[in-house]
Amino acid sequence: MSLVLAVNAGSSSLKVSLFRRTADNPANPALLLSSSTSSIFAPPAKFKFTCIALQHRSLNEEVNSISDHASAFAYFLYCLKEEARVDPIDIKHVAHRVVHGGDYMRPVVISEQSFHHIDRLSNLAPLHNGSALSVIKSAIKDLPHAKSIAFFDSAFHKDLPSHVATYAINQQVAEERGLKKYGFHGLSYAFILRAVAKHLDKAPDTLNIIALHIGSGASMCAIRNGQSIDTSMGLTPLSGLPGATRAGDIDASLIFITPAEDVLNFKSGWKALTDPNTLAFRIMLDRILHFTGAYHLSLHGDVDALVFAGGVGERSAELRRAVGEAVGCLGFAGIDETKNSQLVEASTLGSERSQFADVPAYWPPADYEAASRTSRRKTVVYPPDPDSPHPGKLEYGGHGTWYILLV
Repeated sequence: MSLVLAVNAGSSSLKVSLFRRTADNPANPALLLSSSTSSIFAPPAKFKFTCIALQHRSLNEEVNSISDHASAFAYFLYCLKEEARVDPIDIKHVAHRVVHGGDYMRPVVISEQSFHHIDRLSNLAPLHNGSALSVIKSAIKDLPHAKSIAFFDSAFHKDLPSHVATYAINQQVAEERGLKKYGFHGLSYAFILRAVAKHLDKAPDTLNIIALHIGSGASMCAIRNGQSIDTSMGLTPLSGLPGATRAGDIDASLIFITPAEDVLNFKSGWKALTDPNTLAFRIMLDRILHFTGAYHLSLHGDVDALVFAGGVGERSAELRRAVGEAVGCLGFAGIDETKNSQLVEASTLGSERSQFADVPAYWPPADYEAASRTSRRKTVVYPPDPDSPHPGKLEYGGHGTWYILLV
């Protein structure tokens, strides 16, 4: 038996899923279980362990012994063996999500060289690369027989046009130091592309999409003919949309009047707003519309889908409604408010989702095909529909969220 772990180390969380690969269908591994650990640095950590295809009990508990990502991964391995009765020797591969890969444009097997390459990039992704390296180190120590492989969020944007990726600074310095737009959330956008291609029954390399990944980290991406042509994050995940603690785009002169790296990465975003419920919503909506309009022009108005992903995109019917109303001037029809509201309710009832692993991908209602033929920009927002002839099913390779189409 060949087992694969998919690991996503967040800034204060760890999500792990276990898959079984078979020789007759290696491209579609079966999800066996998933786990999530949150509040790692605000003990007690919250640990969930959900058996899906294994007949063992699930866990939902607080664990005082978890104090960092390494101890969170160790506790997962303990539960894997003691609760799920899985022999770690059967784990052949560990797939790690790594946010910043620099000039690594494809997945790489972790070696001493690749480990140090990722380590050198940690200052460019301070909320993520360090935690990923901590788990990688633990996996190599605790699962020495398994091959650890890094998958990079930045790789999806490897073909950004030079005029998009280039900063207007001294080009010799920029080239020597690798100072350019890299972009992130690429694993999420790659999954969105595949999911939308299935929904629209079109080849991925024919699709034009404006994608929004809105969570504690937030970004947008313009995809033309299946390739990223622009994205809101840049050299680091700090630029573009504001997030839970990131400032997003700012006047660059702020770096001269603030202790920049700490303030802009860890003490900004929604955390810094005194009236977050109202002001944060208005700021996020403003920035989303800014990038949506720009990307609509970049795609010459030929947009197949506007897609929401991420924790906020999944849960905020208000944000989807506001964006849907605003893009009406671009030719999109209004959101079906009944389905928009139902999605919020359904999302609280869904199966456990794990980032960089299997995620629920739900097919549209039965009349979707007819609707898309008669109005290519009809707005469709849909929850899981048990009566649909296209029932929801798990799709491999996602980023851990629900995907809502405005098509």
